[in-house]
Amino acid sequence: MDLHPPIGAPALKPRQHGLTTALDKGTGLRGLSSLLETAGDWIGVL
Repeated sequence: MDLHPPIGAPALKPRQHGLTTALDKGTGLRGLSSLLETAGDWIGVL
């Protein structure tokens, strides 16, 4: 997986490629486990 950010303007939505980020510094291990169980197929970076 290439983790280098793309250069240039982001594609217009709805996008077909790219990474979506979500930041939550308060999520515990159980919350992360549940997130991966539910949406792990769509998560690129954790």
